[in-house]
Amino acid sequence: MSASGGPSDQYIEAVAQSVVPDWVYVYSGRIRNFFRDPRGAVLSIVVTFVFNEFVYPILNGIIATGEALIDTVLLIFFGADRAVGATGQLGIADLPIWAATQLTTAASGPAASILGVIRSYNVAVGQTAAQAGIAAPAVVFVLYAAEIAAVLFVLWSVVQTVDVPFIKLGGILRIVMVPINAIQKLIR
Repeated sequence: MSASGGPSDQYIEAVAQSVVPDWVYVYSGRIRNFFRDPRGAVLSIVVTFVFNEFVYPILNGIIATGEALIDTVLLIFFGADRAVGATGQLGIADLPIWAATQLTTAASGPAASILGVIRSYNVAVGQTAAQAGIAAPAVVFVLYAAEIAAVLFVLWSVVQTVDVPFIKLGGILRIVMVPINAIQKLIR
């Protein structure tokens, strides 16, 4: 007997060598532990079984589910390429870029012709101002004011004719025009 009241290590070794074949005794530390502390060895086997068969698969399932949810959210928001940009499969974050690209492509032709008209008008204003002599600043002011008024009138007409769902452009422009209308009333 040992000092703790349990069997001594020599006794355990002798029993283990007599009961267990040599190849098992050499390769298995669990058998030695079983003879030293049978209750602890059984508890270790049960706990290992429970963790390997129940706890680890449940934790792996929870982690895999979380990864799948995160991957799905990333796919929905950023598309298959996981980056913001209007290429490949689009996500929600790519929609503003895609819409801007489509609008730019659709509006580039008319915008180029409108800008061409404005450029030619500005060239005509410059030539008129060069010939106006001392009255050039007043002539330039009047011609540019007419140009700004014409552009605002065209924009106002476009906003009144284009019906954008859920956006009341006419109401927004009326709100923006409040200070301009107040200045017009002060001038009159």
